[in-house]
Amino acid sequence: MLFLLWILSLNAIAEEKNICGSLSKSDDVLECVKSKSPEAERLAQEKEASFNEAKATIRWLNPELQNQSLFGKNLGNEQAQIQIGLMQTIELGAKRSSKQSVADALELKAVANYQIGLGNELRQTGSDLVRLYHLKQELSSVEEALETFNKLIGQFNSRPRLGPEQEVTVSVYKLSKGDFLIRKNALLREQDEILGRFKSKLQLTQEQLNPILTHKDAVLPNIVDADFPDQTSPEIKAVDAETSSTLAGLSLARSDFFSDIKVGPLAQFNADGPLKSQLIGFQLTVPFPLWNQNGYGVDSAVQKLKAAEIQSTLKKRIIKEEWTQLVRNYARSKTLLKEIPSPDVIEIRHKKLESQIYRGLVSSALVVESHRSLVDVQKSRHEAELEALNTLWRIRIIQGKISEIHL
Repeated sequence: MLFLLWILSLNAIAEEKNICGSLSKSDDVLECVKSKSPEAERLAQEKEASFNEAKATIRWLNPELQNQSLFGKNLGNEQAQIQIGLMQTIELGAKRSSKQSVADALELKAVANYQIGLGNELRQTGSDLVRLYHLKQELSSVEEALETFNKLIGQFNSRPRLGPEQEVTVSVYKLSKGDFLIRKNALLREQDEILGRFKSKLQLTQEQLNPILTHKDAVLPNIVDADFPDQTSPEIKAVDAETSSTLAGLSLARSDFFSDIKVGPLAQFNADGPLKSQLIGFQLTVPFPLWNQNGYGVDSAVQKLKAAEIQSTLKKRIIKEEWTQLVRNYARSKTLLKEIPSPDVIEIRHKKLESQIYRGLVSSALVVESHRSLVDVQKSRHEAELEALNTLWRIRIIQGKISEIHL
């Protein structure tokens, strides 16, 4: 029994670690997020819950079974009177259509929120994958700088005696080494934070992610302000669904003026000694709206609708303004990436400088500045690239094109 439990526990651990299966490229992780991540499952459950809530809104009311039974004696005769009826509530006015409108709004909002939520999760995961690759490069550059400083410091330490200028040079190298050690620690801390997210969300480790963190030029298509998706955006749809739901609530409040009626068959059985009789009929219950015509309910619904319309106008204005800023920032990021030297160009220049450093052709100040510049330019390019991708993916979320969030 213990052996069986041990085997089952090992299988459970293996399944937990292989939530995404085999990975051959970065996009495989994004596909895993869509279908297997806890966030995708949570969003799917919320969507299904909203669909069921919509169905519950338009459900038919159950019929009511009524029974009255009287037993007694009259002049020595046994008497009985049994009445059985079945009542079905029928909604008058626009109640059914109003409830259907509420249900439709709930479903539209659920689909829109699902797309937005999944898009945000894909954007975060994609950003983390890109940043992990960037950190891999930046850590490599920092390690290379530390190795250079260690070699240069070692060369000076191997000499029996140092002149004043050489002592200053060694001090500069040691200070620069300390600076790069701090940079390395910050990069490792950021890397650990990102890896922690992958571990908690997808059970992916650094060993599983490292092979797929390869260089790939970002595909940055042209986006113009005129492409604003005012008809297809899930964020616009969510806003419109909220307004539609409030409008349907007003229609439902107005329809409450027409009271629901209850109709159904009625059967009565009478017995008076040997005499028996059966009566079959029809019953109808119609409330009379004398004291309450739901005036306050209608007024409240009107005020809620006005508030929803104001909120809708504001939210749409905010989304449109965000879109304009995103398109503008995206264009700037693309232009910036063209002006910053590419990683290959930076690497070629750096290797040329390295050869000159070890030949003693470069001053200590230039040695320090060259490594600092390499890391800073590399970091600036990475920030610009990540900013461009994040902006593009946010644009795709607003457009409702989360399938185009990829690496």
